[in-house]
Amino acid sequence: MRPRLVLCACALAACTAPPPPAAGPGDPLEAGAAPRLTVEYPAEGAILGGPPSAFLAGRVAAGIERGERLDVVLAIDTSGSACAPVGASPPREDGCGEPGSGTGSAPGRVIDVEIAAARALLARLDPELTRVGVVSFGAGAPIRRSLHRFEGPDTGFVGTRLEIAPTADLSAVADVLGGLARREPDGATNLAGALGRASQALTGAEGSAPRRLVVLLTDGIPTAPRETDRENLVEALQAAGRAARRGVRVLSFAIGEAAREPVAALEVARRTGGAFYPVHDAAALPEVFRVVQLDQIADLEVTNLTTGAPAAHERLAPEGGFDAIVALAPGPNRLAIRALTEAGVAVQRELSVSYAPGGDSPVLPAGLEARRAAARRVELGAVAARGATLEREALALSRARILAEIAAARSMAEEAAERQRRELSLEVDAPDVAAPPR
Repeated sequence: MRPRLVLCACALAACTAPPPPAAGPGDPLEAGAAPRLTVEYPAEGAILGGPPSAFLAGRVAAGIERGERLDVVLAIDTSGSACAPVGASPPREDGCGEPGSGTGSAPGRVIDVEIAAARALLARLDPELTRVGVVSFGAGAPIRRSLHRFEGPDTGFVGTRLEIAPTADLSAVADVLGGLARREPDGATNLAGALGRASQALTGAEGSAPRRLVVLLTDGIPTAPRETDRENLVEALQAAGRAARRGVRVLSFAIGEAAREPVAALEVARRTGGAFYPVHDAAALPEVFRVVQLDQIADLEVTNLTTGAPAAHERLAPEGGFDAIVALAPGPNRLAIRALTEAGVAVQRELSVSYAPGGDSPVLPAGLEARRAAARRVELGAVAARGATLEREALALSRARILAEIAAARSMAEEAAERQRRELSLEVDAPDVAAPPR
C-alpha cells in the first residue's frame, strides 16, 4: 500500500504573525510576489533552423537571490531516534529497526528513509549549477547531560560532522550517503550545531555560491547542546538567525515526532526565509523529495501560442533550471513559459521566434549542449517520448496532491507550533532575513 502523504510547506509570511521585513540581497521572495523567470535560449526574435522544433532553456526561482549557482548542504539527523523502524519494518530487541532500502512496504529505519530521500533529490540536481555537501548530527552527542553546556573548542557543534564539503561531484556525495546508512544512529539531536556546521560549510567553501541552502531532515526535537528543551530550542533559533545573516536559507523537513511538535523546525525555516515541510508518515519522505523544488516552484508549462500545442518535453530541475522542446510551425511562432509557485502565484514569459526550414539555429551558450542533446533524445524516441509524457503527468498529479495537502496541513502545524511556543514561553521575533549576508 502506498504511504499517505501528510505534509505542509510554509513560506516565510505564511508561517509568521509579524509582517516580513523589506527584502534585501539574498532574501527570499515576499509572499504573493511573482517568481523570477529568465530564458537563456533562444533569444527574443531568434531565427531557428534544423528540426521543426525549438529547444528552450532557462531558470525560474521563487527567491530573489542574485546569481545562478546554488550550494546545498543536506543536514541529516543521525541521532538515536533515527534508528526507529518505519512502516511495517520489524523492530529489533533494542527497539531499532532492521536496515532497509528506505522505500517500499518495509523501508527499514528513519535513517534509511532520510538517505533514500536525499538520494532522490541528488538524482534530480544539475552538477553544472549545484554543489552538494552533507552534515550529519547525532552521533557523539551524549543524551544525558549533567552540565548546562558541553566544554571544549567544538562546543557548539558537538555531535555534528561535516561528511563532505559542497562539491559538484555528486557521485562522491552518493557514496557518503551510503556510508551514513551503514552507521548506527546514536546520540542526541543538536539542531543548533547542525545549522552552524552547515552554514560554516556553505560560507567557507571555495568560490561560495550566491545562493546557499540547508536541506534539514530531522525526526526529533532539539536535545543538545544544553540541558532543557527551551534552552536547546533557543540555541537552534539563534543558530538560524546567524545563518540568515550569512545569506543561508533552510528548508526544514520535520519527520514523525518533529512534525507533531513542529516549533523548532518551523521557526528555523521561518527565520531564514525558507520553507517548512512536516512529514507525519516517515515512509512518504522519499516521495516528497522526488517532487520538491528548492525554490518552491510548483509547476512549469511551455506552450506554442501560435499552434496551441504544448511542449513535447519539459524538465524542471529542483534548483529551478528548466528546458523544453516545443514544435514549431514555419514562419513566426509565439512561445509562452508559465511558472507557478507553491503559494499559487504565477508568472508568464513570452517570446517570439521564427522557424526557417533548412536554416541554421543560433549557437548554444556554453553548458547547454548536453541538455539539448538529452531533450532531443526524448523528442526523437516515440516510446521514450510517451514515457516522458506519462512521467510528467504522474509528476503533475503528485505535485497537485502534495500542494493540496500542504494547504490542508498548514493550519494544523501552526496551531501545534503556537501551543509549543506558549508551553516554552517563546516569543516570536521578527525573521532575521532582512540583514545582508556576510
